[in-house]
Amino acid sequence: MPRGPDRDEILFFALDLGNWHTPRVKVYVAHHDITAAQAHTMSRLLPGEPAERVGEFCRLVAGDPGHFAHRPLVSCLSYTERDRTHPSGYTVHVPVRDHAPDDEVARGRATAVLRRYGMDPGAVDSAWAAMTSRHPRDGVGLIAYVSLVQSTWQPPRVNVYFSPEAYAVRPPHTTNRVQEGRVR
Repeated sequence: MPRGPDRDEILFFALDLGNWHTPRVKVYVAHHDITAAQAHTMSRLLPGEPAERVGEFCRLVAGDPGHFAHRPLVSCLSYTERDRTHPSGYTVHVPVRDHAPDDEVARGRATAVLRRYGMDPGAVDSAWAAMTSRHPRDGVGLIAYVSLVQSTWQPPRVNVYFSPEAYAVRPPHTTNRVQEGRVR
């Protein structure tokens, strides 16, 4: 972690135990105040081309914010027996809820990256309908993170994380509405 422990903080260490072919160990790292251009640093540990995708993915999901100062990007490095020296997987979790004026924009970004990676964007609408009846424009945060999962033996995939609004619906970000050109 070349930026140091005050900027790249190890969040936790996880051991995935289950009935899978390859159990894994995962290390989660929070990257405080990082730019989209710097975001690919950790993914370089994964052999191949994944590092090239990370900066672009971060800009697509976050709307090209320049840097992630409020809520950090989170990386996850996965290790398996296949290679005991290098990670076999790398995931970047982008906090879309902090970089979209509302869930309508977050939904649009999530479905766009799902399409880009050949996945069904309809899953987002199905999950939305199961979680709430509110209009996406009426709040922000139900779609919390969008993640790019990369592996040495599988094609990349995208995960969209929903956060239940059990106590309240966060109001839309008005400052980002002007940036998105969607003042209402």
